[in-house]
Amino acid sequence: MHISSYWRGMALALLATPMACVAADLRVSYHLAFSTPYVIVNGLTLTDGLMKDIGDAVASVSGLSVSYHVTSRARLESEIIEGRYHMTCLIVPAWFREPARMDWSIPLITENERYLIPKQAADIVELDDLNGLMLGLIKNFRYPTLEKRIADGQFIRDNSADFHQALKKLKFGRVDAMLIKDLQLNHLLKHEPDAQRFKLATRVESRNELQCAISRHLPFDRSILEHAFQQLKESGQLERIAAKYR
Repeated sequence: MHISSYWRGMALALLATPMACVAADLRVSYHLAFSTPYVIVNGLTLTDGLMKDIGDAVASVSGLSVSYHVTSRARLESEIIEGRYHMTCLIVPAWFREPARMDWSIPLITENERYLIPKQAADIVELDDLNGLMLGLIKNFRYPTLEKRIADGQFIRDNSADFHQALKKLKFGRVDAMLIKDLQLNHLLKHEPDAQRFKLATRVESRNELQCAISRHLPFDRSILEHAFQQLKESGQLERIAAKYR
């Protein structure tokens, strides 16, 4: 009788324990085409970068544990939709084919995307200035403002696996221009010995409010992430994280 009462008491105690006390795992996915400084890897292990800093901060504020999982750009969207992974960041809905099938965080960081060209090249001000050029872009990435003109053959899309491969092609004249993001440019200026060979074109191709895509199949309440993002934004921590890479 004493033993039965003991186990009944233990069961009631477990049932009364809040789920928040059990650290759920936030599974964050990324792909290597994000490149430095968005993801910094050792082999296939994410060790640093903006993606990890955001994921770590969200997990810390929300009381979750966090793990990071490399995937391909082609599978990134479907795996969030299916719930294999819970979240991926540093993207905008327009870059996905079915953004309505997942939830989205508040805007986290503003980022511009511009053209990097050789110093002696003609400036790019209007889209027509791209006519006839070989343009370095990232494989499996969507570029909504460019896709119709690419389909019409006004300029040629050259796909690279990541930013570093596209830059190498630009160095050797295999492409005439490449799209580069603010944080990538800052990293380039700090770490690339040949940076002085290039210049930024005038045209800003896109100005994006980067967000996190969140699966609708979570092992915890989605409001946990909503509150975490809001807290990070209001405290200024998101801006401090971004400033590390500017």
